[in-house]
Amino acid sequence: MLRLVEVPRPEPGPGEVVVRTQAVPLNLNDLERIAGGPVMVPVEHPIVPGMEVMGVVEACGEGAEDLAGRRVVATTKQACGGWAEAVVCPAASTFPVPDSIALPEAAAFYFPFHLAWLGLVDRAHLVAGETVLVHAAAGGSGSAAVQLAKHLGARVFATVGSAEKAAAVRGLGADVVIDRTADAFEDVVLAETDGQGVDVVFDNVGEAVFEPSLKATAYDGRYLMMGFASNKAVADEPFVVPRRVILSNIKLAGVLFAYAPDDVRSLVKQAMGWNFAPAERGPRSTARWWPWSSRARSAPWSARPSRSRSSRPRWSGWPRAGPSAAPSPSSERAAAPRSAAAGGRGQLAGAAGPVRPGVSRAGRRGEGPRRGRWRRRVGGGARRTGRGRER
Repeated sequence: MLRLVEVPRPEPGPGEVVVRTQAVPLNLNDLERIAGGPVMVPVEHPIVPGMEVMGVVEACGEGAEDLAGRRVVATTKQACGGWAEAVVCPAASTFPVPDSIALPEAAAFYFPFHLAWLGLVDRAHLVAGETVLVHAAAGGSGSAAVQLAKHLGARVFATVGSAEKAAAVRGLGADVVIDRTADAFEDVVLAETDGQGVDVVFDNVGEAVFEPSLKATAYDGRYLMMGFASNKAVADEPFVVPRRVILSNIKLAGVLFAYAPDDVRSLVKQAMGWNFAPAERGPRSTARWWPWSSRARSAPWSARPSRSRSSRPRWSGWPRAGPSAAPSPSSERAAAPRSAAAGGRGQLAGAAGPVRPGVSRAGRRGEGPRRGRWRRRVGGGARRTGRGRER
């Protein structure tokens, strides 16, 4: 259940910024938290969803002053709060956006292309001439991985869940597209690679494809564990058989999109044993993939269509040629961003579309927002959150 509430204006702490929200994508994690499904990091309801935003920095805490007034994309504090007019974000996960990428595409590009870059380039060190298997290739990070792999000169195998998605992914440049509902992808991969398998597996599905993906991985291949979309309930359960990995003779790599300053990294390492990336690596990685992503397309299949048939997003993918066939930033923009809803003051992107100031969910004329208050869309639970009135 979603409702509109008013809360105090957020204030940044040290190493934080306040971003005035202009657009938000509907991240899978947001939707799972609203629906009450299994999530990797449980949260107590009610919450304000929104783990990623695009907007302008309007306030800075100590140590983050260099971001003042910048147009940015960011991960929100504790991965919540983005479905609001303003939100606090860690400076370590806030990155300036080039002017060449317009709204709402800038918000839609952030997570998918950053994750694809971290996996294929930072972890797998993919080079031209290698082969890649991308699972869920019609989704956000999957569609980004297909395009990045082609840009780097790799041969791309892609799995999808329907014939319609297969056609779209071919348009992204995938060389071999496999409808997993009709064919065993591991058999197709082995047949197409002379029984050798692929050099890199980009797996954001998890348990459902892990075992057959090992079979499809070549000797000394790199297996990227990107996520657990098929069943997050087993994210903390043992399902990797050590002997199977040993017999596969592969490199198994975890990929986590998380940057933090040294003091936070040390605390997390001591308490949990996790490794967050150094904060200074974030801007370097972002600077490398932003110029390329301005020529790419965001996922066509995660865009939320409106109720009007005539206004639904249409997809016209790239030809199957290599990087030279990609449109330039000046000739063509991304066709269907990941449910990114552009908005300014008084427009909040949510699962049911934008909310205009002074108009209730039922469409009745209501009272506008009071000065000095900040409206947020809250999901989960029925009690009031923050101060002010519910809509």
